[in-house]
Amino acid sequence: MNDEQIARHIVRRLYSNCAWGNKHLLINRLKSWLPKHLRGQVNEIVKDLVRKEILVVYGRTKHGLALHLNIKKKAEIENYYL
Repeated sequence: MNDEQIARHIVRRLYSNCAWGNKHLLINRLKSWLPKHLRGQVNEIVKDLVRKEILVVYGRTKHGLALHLNIKKKAEIENYYL
């Protein structure tokens, strides 16, 4: 799996869990859905997706960093990442 495939996997997981607006998922939960040898790349890929404004940092919770999809980029997300 390359970085683009991992990014699509992350976005698909957030999309399938309806993580828009107030709904969010923890970054550790996103990592747990990937094979162990790919989990180290997740932090850099998430940073890149936040820079592209595909993901929005919901905030820190007591369990870790929470993320959700940017509703303003919904059309781009549905066309490119799904």
